[in-house]
Amino acid sequence: MKGAYNLIIGNSRVIYDLNIKHGINIIKGDSGTGKTILYNIAVDLVSGLGGTKCNFKDKIEVLTRISDCASVIQNSRGKFIFADETVPYIYSKEFANLAQTS
Repeated sequence: MKGAYNLIIGNSRVIYDLNIKHGINIIKGDSGTGKTILYNIAVDLVSGLGGTKCNFKDKIEVLTRISDCASVIQNSRGKFIFADETVPYIYSKEFANLAQTS
């Protein structure tokens, strides 16, 4: 995705309003600041669970522990991909290469 996007994603308890300016964005912060909640909302959205909303609903992908990361990344051009720090392969060299060339 080129340019800046205002991604709004949330549920009945919390709404995130993110200004995405680049192809790869890493959300960092102290423990308890809502990063995993954001990831879980994206999981619920992709899973079709009610109560979630997003202005780019059809452009959300989620990497899970069992996802084929290569397939998801290679087939998700123009989409927002969410991954949590608990997904072990995000620390791999293969993942870094995929992200760099996507």
